[in-house]
Amino acid sequence: ILKLQTQIKLIQKNIETAKIEIKQMQEEIFDTEQSIIKQKNIISSLIIDIYEYDNKDLMAVLLASKKLSDFTNYAQQTNHFTQKLLAILYDIKLEKSKLEDQRQALEIKKSDLEKFYQEDIIQQSNLGINKENKNDLLIKSRGQEKYYQSLLTEVEKKKAQFFDELRTLEKQALNEGAFIVHIKAEK
Repeated sequence: ILKLQTQIKLIQKNIETAKIEIKQMQEEIFDTEQSIIKQKNIISSLIIDIYEYDNKDLMAVLLASKKLSDFTNYAQQTNHFTQKLLAILYDIKLEKSKLEDQRQALEIKKSDLEKFYQEDIIQQSNLGINKENKNDLLIKSRGQEKYYQSLLTEVEKKKAQFFDELRTLEKQALNEGAFIVHIKAEK
């Protein structure tokens, strides 16, 4: 019973640990989802900026630029938007992969938690059965002990009666002049 109680305590600690780990995993998943949403918002802004830049007439930009460097800055800015967009898309792809891994790990942990719950139920049931068996055995052994004690008492009474009769017979035999030899049996 003590072993089962120890196993139950261990299982319950495993359950608590799994619950904490699941909560942490859920928080990590939430953080990853928020990061993806933030990056999607950044992409939306970049797409709008790229759209605005792309809708400008290059000739009008060239003529409006006071310096040639202003025009090249415009071209570089468009290139920068594209590179930034690609970098964010790559990051989102990594975040989504990470999110999928986190979700799978969470499902595994939830499955482990369910196994711990099932194991706990089984061990609790086994503990109850063992306690019942122990109580039944205790009740039976007490009944058998009482029966044994009554048999022992009866045998001791018969033994005392036998020796009383033997003493009485020996006294009668001695009174009648008989000679009695006591022999001790040794091993």
